[in-house]
Amino acid sequence: AYDLFPELDATRERLSFLVRKFRKLTASSSGQWLDSSSWIQSLVVPGNRQVLAAAAGLQDQGFCVKTIRAPSVRSGSERIRICLHAFNTEREIEDLFTALENSACTAISLQA
Repeated sequence: AYDLFPELDATRERLSFLVRKFRKLTASSSGQWLDSSSWIQSLVVPGNRQVLAAAAGLQDQGFCVKTIRAPSVRSGSERIRICLHAFNTEREIEDLFTALENSACTAISLQA
């Protein structure tokens, strides 16, 4: 594994670029995004039923997202967990935000 680390600079740079792009989109979104500069991003969707419904809507559209629900987090701070990867495309990130703002994900209220 240590021999591979130097060869992964381009991969790390790509992932950093995608995280910056993602954060730029969160800044213009009215959703309640947790502050993170890592490849793990979270959108708060209060309520276990609501976050499960929102994640199911995204999963039905082909996005691999997970939920973090109470009691793992405080009730009212449930969230959708999104993990970015270097192999993700810019288009996939843009499509995710389109899906989040789309009426197909009605369980998500992007109003702050």
